[in-house]
Amino acid sequence: MSMKITFIMLAIVMPLGTLIALTVCPDGDHIRQPARKTIGQTIRLLLANKAMLIFTGSFVLLGIGCGMQVGLAYLHLTVYLDIKNASPIYFFAFVCSLLGVPFWNWFASRKGKHVAFFTGLAITIFFFIALALMQPAESDVLYGGQPKVFWQYLITICSLNFCQVVFVIMPPAIIGDIANADMVESKQDETGTYYSIYTFCFKTVLGLGQGMALLLAGPVFGFDPEAKTQTDLAATGLKLFMGWIPAGLTLAGALLMTRYPITRERYEEIQQKLKALESQEG
Repeated sequence: MSMKITFIMLAIVMPLGTLIALTVCPDGDHIRQPARKTIGQTIRLLLANKAMLIFTGSFVLLGIGCGMQVGLAYLHLTVYLDIKNASPIYFFAFVCSLLGVPFWNWFASRKGKHVAFFTGLAITIFFFIALALMQPAESDVLYGGQPKVFWQYLITICSLNFCQVVFVIMPPAIIGDIANADMVESKQDETGTYYSIYTFCFKTVLGLGQGMALLLAGPVFGFDPEAKTQTDLAATGLKLFMGWIPAGLTLAGALLMTRYPITRERYEEIQQKLKALESQEG
């Protein structure tokens, strides 16, 4: 049934939606294609911008850690912890991710985007550690028909997803602030370049984290999803790449973000200078 639904979505709904979008959405104003930057020019631009360099370094560390946890999540849940009924966990974790969006947007409006980014991810350190400390289900300890570890995992992963959503929703806004600050200082609009760097990192680091975790936990530490029992070394590897290492990388990324130079006061100053530039051009 799921394969049938997937086929309908890919073969019918997606092409139909694309056709409607192409037909209905306005074409917009056509502008001259700007000159493309070389890889060397892009790297020099990144290294010359302290705010972008700090954010990118933090984002890479956080993304690799997040990717490791995501890559091993299903194996950790169903094989190591031996939780059979995973569907409710995934459902409520998804709901908590959605609930986190308005909360962290509200938090960012009060404290600042980079503060929300730092705070949300710093909190996840405790949940990564909690995942690493969890032990396999005990069949003789049941609560509501589920083993105790089921409820422990449910609470932990829902809390993790609620906070971890800042990794997705805050960076685009932070990049906008970085681009505006650079425009005020250099009088050049490099917004597209900064977003390109962010997009490349976003697509790369998550996959890199997942690949590293699966490679190291499996062939190196000997974790075997088909084995009835895991060796102590295999269990240690799974805990390392599911919880301990993501916690360490997240801590390093969060500490790096404390050096981010665009504070809330600096942001207000940038906005005033941008308005002055716009009035001069007008």
